[in-house]
Amino acid sequence: MQHRILFIVLLVSSHFYGQNLIDNGGFENYTSLPTNVMQSDLCIGWSKCNLGGGGSPDYFHTGGTGLVALPNSFYATINPHGGNAIMGLITYHGLSTYFREYTSHSFVSPLVVGQTYTVTYYVSNGIYNGNYGGCGSSNLAMAFTMTEPVQNGSGALSGIIPQHEHSSILYSTDWQQVTFSFVADSAYNHLVIGNFKENTNTLIQNFQNASIETAYYFIDDISIIAETGHSGINPLTSSIYDLKVNQMDKRIDIKTNESQKYQLTIFNTMGNIVFISTLQGEQSISFSNFSSGIYFYQLSDSREYLQNGKIVIN
Repeated sequence: MQHRILFIVLLVSSHFYGQNLIDNGGFENYTSLPTNVMQSDLCIGWSKCNLGGGGSPDYFHTGGTGLVALPNSFYATINPHGGNAIMGLITYHGLSTYFREYTSHSFVSPLVVGQTYTVTYYVSNGIYNGNYGGCGSSNLAMAFTMTEPVQNGSGALSGIIPQHEHSSILYSTDWQQVTFSFVADSAYNHLVIGNFKENTNTLIQNFQNASIETAYYFIDDISIIAETGHSGINPLTSSIYDLKVNQMDKRIDIKTNESQKYQLTIFNTMGNIVFISTLQGEQSISFSNFSSGIYFYQLSDSREYLQNGKIVIN
């Protein structure tokens, strides 16, 4: 798969991002490669919130076989957003009024009450191949819970209010980034992804003239990062440099004030420094040796932090 580099500037006031609280957010770690649908339990750390029967999410991998091999799976044609694996689930099924699928993962450590967190994940419907899906629904959501909820049967999980929900219909053949921030009001220990509402409160749209209206979503590269520290600097007034991504050559071109020196520091999701350099004027930085994944950067001068951002290398 061709590598692409996406550079995203986050206009937030914090100047450091810590560890990703989801230790397998890219679905890369597994006990064995998937060979059929309904094998989400092969992906380490991920659960289907079900004690048997009912909804069963699907685990896809470029090294998988049969219906779950990527990029040409039974459900759609799609490449992972990053790495080699993705997860898929149903939020609406035209032949079953109450059918829902959920995927859940515990946090590395419980959330801290009063702490602000930034959540990012990627979602796509893939390219419709005539077999399944072809529709978009509302209410794809992410919820945080104290314990892993249990889906008895195949109906919607009740009594859960998600921290983030798409109230409008979501449909795209490309990967779409979803990012939101929230302040933890409890020491939540799990995340759950799916549609928590009944069909009567869910919108559906058939984009591909599918014979059975089914909304199926692929998920990849989930991160939950605690925002720590505050610079007190408004990044809108301190962006005195220019950043451009050269995707073909896998580099970022940075142009700063020639009369001022700046320090660029890049961290991985564990908070470890993987790159540090002093900038002045124009400079190009190569990411060709970086592994696929999410990185965070800080730009500072001799007095203060100026800007934060995120680099996603696919």
